[in-house]
Formats: sequence, structure tokens, C-alpha cells
Amino acid sequence: MGRKNKIEDDYVTGVRIGQGKYGSVSLCRSLVGGAEYACKTLKKGDETVYREVEIMQHLSGHPGVVTLLAVYEEADCSHLVMELCSGGRLVDQMFREGPCSEQRAANILKEVMLVIKYCHDMGVVHRDIKPENILLTASGEIKLADFGLAMRISKGQNLTGLAGSPAYVAPEVLLGRYSKRRIYGAGVLLHALLKRTHGNKR
Repeated sequence: MGRKNKIEDDYVTGVRIGQGKYGSVSLCRSLVGGAEYACKTLKKGDETVYREVEIMQHLSGHPGVVTLLAVYEEADCSHLVMELCSGGRLVDQMFREGPCSEQRAANILKEVMLVIKYCHDMGVVHRDIKPENILLTASGEIKLADFGLAMRISKGQNLTGLAGSPAYVAPEVLLGRYSKRRIYGAGVLLHALLKRTHGNKR
């Protein structure tokens, strides 16, 4: 892929569409063709930036993973240009559109599990599965995003240390030793979808 020096040589940066602990996401428009993308800007000085880029490149090509198109490095930050998922975040859809049918919840979980399996087959643990990190395309397909906490793991290897969002962290993570077979967060996601559904039927 190669890292380029100046993002402004290729893109015009627009409005901010997201903000996280380690950086922000803005719209950007290509100077060639005018297509819109998402630009994730991360502060330098943390090895997780390089790990996230490497993992996204490693997973590139799967339809359920957000595609990384280019990386631009500056003195104090890195810009990751990615495909734009115009459907927004799953969590926002959950609150905006109200009840989710059980069939829709089942379809979402199936898609999430397929992309998790792909990650595990490729030796990657995402470690932060939650509706905030699941994006939607214009046609409603899901895309797994935000690999800032992801790790490469070899067969039989265990990970240590706390990682992930508190509401979605598996018990084995709290105990400090876990393997790549982590699907607890997906189970919590399904619970959230069904709880939202059943809660709106009362």
C-alpha cells in the first residue's frame, strides 16, 4: 500500500463524523473523481497505530471488513483513508429506528460471526466487538471496523491483559488469560438487539 506524506495532495477533508479516545473520523473527498471516503486521524507515539494498519492490510479483501485504502503520515499524526460506510454505526441505527425484529437480529449476528471467524482464521482477535464498531453500508450490509485493540495471535497462544469496552468484556478477559476464541462480545450484541426489540413491544 505504501505510506504517503500529504493527504491534502489527494483528498479534501470535510466535516467530522466521529470522535474516539485515540482520534477522530472525518469525511474526505478524492481530488481525482470526487468519491467520498472516511479518514481516521490518530495521534502518533503509540504502536497501536502501526498495528492497526498492519492488521487491516492483513485482513484486506473480506466484504465484512472495512477496507483501508491509503495511509498518510505526518509529524504528529497518521491519517487512515478507508471506505465510507454511509449507513453509519449499528448502534445509532438501533436507537434511531426503534425495534429490531428477531429475524433482523439473527441476520446481524450471522454476519458478525462470519467476519469474526474470518478474523480468527487469519490469526486476528478484534477484542472490541460492539455495535459502535459495526458499520453499515448504504444497502444495510455490515462492516467490522476499529481494529485499534486487535492483536495477531498464533495457534494455541493465549493473550493477557484487559482490553475492550466494559459492557462487552468476557469473564476470561477479566481473569487475564484468554485465547482467540472470543465471541462473548457478539453474544452481548445479540442480547442488546433482542432487549431493544422486546423492550419496545411492552
